[in-house]
Amino acid sequence: MREKKLIEILEKKNAEVLKSLLSKLLPVVRKKYYSYKEAAEILCISVEGLKTRLKRGQMFRVCNNNRPLIEASEIERFLKAQNPD
Repeated sequence: MREKKLIEILEKKNAEVLKSLLSKLLPVVRKKYYSYKEAAEILCISVEGLKTRLKRGQMFRVCNNNRPLIEASEIERFLKAQNPD
């Protein structure tokens, strides 16, 4: 019982810290589109992990001058889906 409560408290605190960091990070580096590498860094996943999510249809890409890019709104949507608080 105590372990469950402690885990809940820690998860809540981690979510708060993550939200705080994201709110500080995203406005500073605000672009409309990100390369795969930039998007992977923001999402804290590998480029291969990003490509896997694209193949699964969990994220969507756009092509600009035959260059695959990830929209900033897509990154925000994915982050909110991972942390719905």
